[in-house]
Amino acid sequence: MKKRLLSFACLTIFFSSMSMEYYAWDSVKFNIQHATPFTMPDASLQDKQTIEPILQACNINPQKVVIKQFPLHPLGIAACVKKSYLTNKQYFIIDPKTMDSEYSHKELTLFHESGHIVHKHNDKCFASILVSYITIFRSSSFLLSKYKKNNKWIGTLLPCTCAALSYFAIKPVIKFHEMEADLFAVDKMCDLKKFQLIENYIDVVKNSDSPDKPNGNHPTDRQTYTYLSQFYDQKVNGKNPSTKKYCWRYFLETQAPKPLAQIVQRVCIKQLS
Repeated sequence: MKKRLLSFACLTIFFSSMSMEYYAWDSVKFNIQHATPFTMPDASLQDKQTIEPILQACNINPQKVVIKQFPLHPLGIAACVKKSYLTNKQYFIIDPKTMDSEYSHKELTLFHESGHIVHKHNDKCFASILVSYITIFRSSSFLLSKYKKNNKWIGTLLPCTCAALSYFAIKPVIKFHEMEADLFAVDKMCDLKKFQLIENYIDVVKNSDSPDKPNGNHPTDRQTYTYLSQFYDQKVNGKNPSTKKYCWRYFLETQAPKPLAQIVQRVCIKQLS
């Protein structure tokens, strides 16, 4: 029982720290600053007045979303959405630079983050990491059962190790969520007739200097250009594709093992198109 409680505590602490914290470089003090949504300052009134209509356009109640801003420019983050399971609130966190009028992808970024809320990606991530953790922990416990009797440190380190492995195991899930949020943003902006903004962003991604450079949990620029341009073309031509079905099709074709990808291409194209 104690091991199970320790296991669950490690998972909770690990996931909470990964989902509710951020780190940014302080160029004045030359060190890395740490903050959580609870300690971040509220966004300005002007920024809130910009974000709230977008939330309403996505059928999100603005009263259930707390809009915060990063105290410093975060490492490669324009905006993000976090959820606190203690307060059951969504935190829409923005970098003040994202809200500048000179930032050409501001609206697309805000719709992208709203897509994470609409599709409940934080809840799905938590469920995925929990299932992954239980699977890895139970499998590891069974395989190492012979060694745990003579080495007590294995039983102590196993929960922490499994928590870390479970986070890396759901990397494909997070990448799928980013693709789905991208397609959601394009879909919503097409409905609002903001075609020029979409085309400008697609051109920027297309002309990227490093199209195949890994982008954390996000798809590469080449992959982003491929699925956004194809989806946008179908949308403009009046085919009105389903974002979820299109996302699944592209994800299985490009991210799944080759045998599974071939099956999708040969058998499932019509059902997922």
